[in-house]
Order: sequence, then structure tokens, then C-alpha cells
Amino acid sequence: MPSRGVLTLFKPVLMAWLWGLFIFILCTLPASAVPQNRWLTIPGADKWVHAFLFGWFALFLLLSVRGRQRYRFAALLSAAYGLLIECVQEFVFTWRSGDWLDWIADVGGIFLFLTVYWLYTRKS
Repeated sequence: MPSRGVLTLFKPVLMAWLWGLFIFILCTLPASAVPQNRWLTIPGADKWVHAFLFGWFALFLLLSVRGRQRYRFAALLSAAYGLLIECVQEFVFTWRSGDWLDWIADVGGIFLFLTVYWLYTRKS
């Protein structure tokens, strides 16, 4: 039977993979297939969605790794994934378009979530 440490690490790794897949699916769907809510018609609301999606992704990545560089790893990998998604939207899927402002929102969410987690967990 695997040690308890492996099982507790496996859950965030699994969540990171599943959340990354969820982001990919959501960001590559045609815009007409994305559920529309009244609040999404507010200018800039999609940027908050990007920040939320990639903030959680960074947090799952952070919880998946150990070591001194884990914040850097989580931030850089999730920011690179956000950039990859925007490039895929622009150059691969013709029904979507990449947007630098979406990527900036991704990075903002990553920074926000990791900072809040760091502040919450640091020792007094």
C-alpha cells in the first residue's frame, strides 16, 4: 500500500491535471457553446473568469510539488499554460481568438491566489 505522503500528494496532482484539462476544454469551445449569464455581459467579466481559472490552477500546482522553488514553479508553469492557451486560440482554433489581456488576467489571478495562500500559510 502506498505511503500516506504519496496519497496526499496525488490529490493535488490529480486536481491540477483535471483543472488544466477543464481550462483547455472551456477555452477552446466555440464562444456560442459557452453558457451565457447576464453577469458575463459586464465589460471585463471574462477577465475575472480567467483570473479565477488560472489562480486555482496555480494553487493546485503549488500544492502538487515540494521544495523551495515551488511558488516559482507553480507561477511560471501556470503562466506558460495561459500563454499556450492564448496561442492555441489564436493560431489553431479558428472560432476563437487569442487576447493578450486574457493572459494578463491569467497572470493577475496566479499572483493573487499564490500571494493570498502564502499570506495565509506563513508563520507568524
